[in-house]
Amino acid sequence: WRRMNAQARADILLKIADKISEKRDKFAMLDTIDNGKPLREAEGDIDDGIHCFRYYAGLITKPYGGVYDVNDGFGEMHSYTVHEPVGVCGQITPWNYPFLMAVWKLAPAIAAGNSVVFKPSSNTPLSTIALFEIFDEVELPKGCVNLVLGSGGTVGQEIAESKDVDMVTFTGSTEVGQGIARAAVGNLKKVGLELGGKSPNIIFADADFEGAVEWAMVGIFFNQGEVCSAGSRIIIEESLKDKFVARLAEKANAMTIGNPVNNPDMGPLVSKEHMETVLKYIEIGKKEGATLVCGGERYIEGECAEGYYVRPTIFDNCTSEMTIVKEEIFGPVVTIQT
Repeated sequence: WRRMNAQARADILLKIADKISEKRDKFAMLDTIDNGKPLREAEGDIDDGIHCFRYYAGLITKPYGGVYDVNDGFGEMHSYTVHEPVGVCGQITPWNYPFLMAVWKLAPAIAAGNSVVFKPSSNTPLSTIALFEIFDEVELPKGCVNLVLGSGGTVGQEIAESKDVDMVTFTGSTEVGQGIARAAVGNLKKVGLELGGKSPNIIFADADFEGAVEWAMVGIFFNQGEVCSAGSRIIIEESLKDKFVARLAEKANAMTIGNPVNNPDMGPLVSKEHMETVLKYIEIGKKEGATLVCGGERYIEGECAEGYYVRPTIFDNCTSEMTIVKEEIFGPVVTIQT
């Protein structure tokens, strides 16, 4: 695979993109029923994945590397740089963007001539399995991409520790990422980590008010707040705070919650275990003195009674010492500070 010329590899990536495009609706539905995100959001993920394969198909056919004239004391010489494949890449992805995270890791790796051992989240493997079926259809060389299903503690640990893996890349929690890094140190493999976050939205009094409210809503409630870059902290100029919180709560209370196939504003969280974690953080916020403005509980109306739904939650009067301000919740919970 690494010896195949760039144009031939690019042609295969374009075939992959075309095959995904033909099955776009299937891939979107798989992510929706597996993850719980509204169908329209899953459709956007599939479209982004298609563009990603096409982007790297174009990129790898362009000239790269460089030639430099140098004089090292022995006369004029030429030095040049050459980009080579890393080798075997171990890739471990999370459950919040099952298809798109897979593509973001797989497309550049195989475009550059690497082989991959890939482990998706055990919570959401369906769209990845379907993607690997497409790899078979376009006749990627056997062994170029390898799908391994299982728990992170078993399969992920083996990938991180294996001497046969030249690089490991992981997207997920900070705690697990630290474990991946420690395991990889033993054989000095390259490591790429994209871990947790606690991103702030900073809003001043002269901001476009409705625009700020709308983007704050998107920042925390998109994908049920299960986003590592979610705007889970709002830091706002004090003179605007009360008006802003009232409007934010009004819009949050008006959000529709339900079966993600029907395109509500919010679907369920990914699992019962994760729902319980989010609800635990909400209780911690109450106990530590934050003011619960709205939400703060499981949503159990109608067909959602047996699902893992949590109402969009806003906490006001938060301080930097509070657990809900310091720790990633990874759910539809936002804190307000001035």
